[in-house]
Formats: sequence, structure tokens, C-alpha cells
Amino acid sequence: MKFNWRIIVIHSIAAVFVAMGWNQFGRLNNLEIIRGIYEHGAMNYLAKGDIRGRELTYFFLWKFYIALIGQFLLLCISLLQTVRHKAWVNSVAVFIIGFIATIIVGNYLHPSTFVFGIGKWFEPFGIEYYYVANGIFYSLLALLLMFSKRTKEFAFIHAQGMGRV
Repeated sequence: MKFNWRIIVIHSIAAVFVAMGWNQFGRLNNLEIIRGIYEHGAMNYLAKGDIRGRELTYFFLWKFYIALIGQFLLLCISLLQTVRHKAWVNSVAVFIIGFIATIIVGNYLHPSTFVFGIGKWFEPFGIEYYYVANGIFYSLLALLLMFSKRTKEFAFIHAQGMGRV
């Protein structure tokens, strides 16, 4: 069991991107709510009373669950990369950081406040394309960090005693 701060930093940044991307996918669980908020604004849509509390609760729960599934997938990828170096404890630390990122991103921050939201280009085709494009964009950024040759070299080769990738 070796702590490698480089792995933790790289995979944690990827975990934040996964939280942002899969949060976008999670919003697609109820397109009626998304379209209503998009067309009328959140407060006006809620004031109209067209939505029940149960639907809104399920919307937010599924949004969180889908983002959490993304973190589990990231944990599996991280474990695949670190187990052979006997550094699996780093993946567990990254999962905890990713879980916290999922809560923060899902409850307080919209992903387009962090990085350019590429979904704006697809918004004219429909609001669902906005969320799909953003989800794919942020997920690809996470995968790029996880599988990039440069980040692997930084995390594994340059770390003391970790050996080759």
C-alpha cells in the first residue's frame, strides 16, 4: 500500500469531471421537468403547480444516483490502473473525493460555471442535446486524464519506486 499524491491529484481532477458530466446525464431522467424549467424558468414552472413533489424528488435522486454510478465506473478504471502497482488505496481516496465532488456539483454548482459548456452549441436542436453534449464532453475530459500517456508517466513513472506503466 503506497500513497501516491500524483495519482490522487490526477484521478481526483478526473473525478470532478465525471461528477460534472454524469450530473448532466442525470438531468435527462425527466425531460418534462427540464423542458418546463427551460421554457418558463425554475420558479415560474414550480409556481404553476404542474409538477408533483414526488416527481421532483425522483428527479433529484436519479440525478445523484446516475452521477454516483459514474464515480463507481471511475473507481473501477482507477483500480485497474493502480492495483498492479500495489497502490489501490489511492483509488479509494479518489472515490471519496469523487463522492464529495458529486454532492457539491449536484447541489451547488452548474458544470458550465467551471469550464466552457460545449452544450450551448447543441441547444438549438433541443435542450436534451445540451445536456448530452456537456455530459459527453466532461466524461471525455475525465477519460483523457485517466488514459493520457503524459498523465500516466507523471503519476507512475516519475513517482518513487512505482516502476513502469
